Amino acid sequence: YQYSMNGLRIGLAAMLLLLATQNVRQLRYKSGMVLAVSALLFHYSSLVSLLFIWASWSRWVKTSNVLVVPFVVCALLFLLSLNGDYFLAKLLSYQDSESPNPLSGLSKVGVLLLFVAALFFSKLPNAEKTKLIVLGAGFTISFWLVSAVSYAGLRFLDLISFAFPVAILLTYSRLALKFDTTIKLAFIMAGVLSAASGYRNFVAEEGIGPSPFMPYHFIGFPNGD
Repeated sequence: YQYSMNGLRIGLAAMLLLLATQNVRQLRYKSGMVLAVSALLFHYSSLVSLLFIWASWSRWVKTSNVLVVPFVVCALLFLLSLNGDYFLAKLLSYQDSESPNPLSGLSKVGVLLLFVAALFFSKLPNAEKTKLIVLGAGFTISFWLVSAVSYAGLRFLDLISFAFPVAILLTYSRLALKFDTTIKLAFIMAGVLSAASGYRNFVAEEGIGPSPFMPYHFIGFPNGD
């Protein structure tokens, strides 16, 4: 719902990543790769989600996967050279944009740490469990620290809150495992928490800026007529 309003481009990119994930789960790797790369054409920041999902999918100790890192760096440099003015403008705009308050992004952090906690009690093999926990906790803490000084941290937290559940899904699918009760409860609780925090943000941003999330009122709800 959020990605279908003010975040239309990132919403389209997210849908392409979901389609790419579905193709990978069905062993259609080439079409999955094409869809994943296509997501970048709608929103460059989807690269963060894509890299997170790839890192959760790949085997870290495999030599070929380690060699992907310099390739990704070269691809990023090439992308920067194609549209350097755009990225520079984005960087400058984020430098001047601070988070609304020190607790901004706390709801996203709560959702992400909920998944981290659930993984501790999941039935995944220890190696896969450790990989997901390190990625989830590491990215969450890093981006929350960034959000203390820049609005960019909040954007990155939003991207990881999308990518982390997808990475968990892919891992269970790759290992041919069904979700255990702990993970199921984590998804339900994360959904409820995200919906509640999303509605709270809609209400708080009502009437702010040229395109607020709430261009209407809910009768009988907070701030409604």
